[in-house]
Amino acid sequence: MPFDLLIVLGLLTLAFGILACLSAFADQRRPVFGPLLLLAGAVLVGMAVAQHPGPGLLTDIPAAFIQVAARIVN
Repeated sequence: MPFDLLIVLGLLTLAFGILACLSAFADQRRPVFGPLLLLAGAVLVGMAVAQHPGPGLLTDIPAAFIQVAARIVN
């Protein structure tokens, strides 16, 4: 998978995992699905970091979101 797709999917999965965990804690339930999302997101981001050559990962994230959105639109 390309770097931009991995980083976007990983960050979105991490965001949904954090929201799922916070929702479970707010409702005083045991978080079940949230930690799984956090793990999957961390693996995707880790794969993207391993594939990205050199420094500048943080500066490439906005461009990655734009490229993935352009792929979806086209």
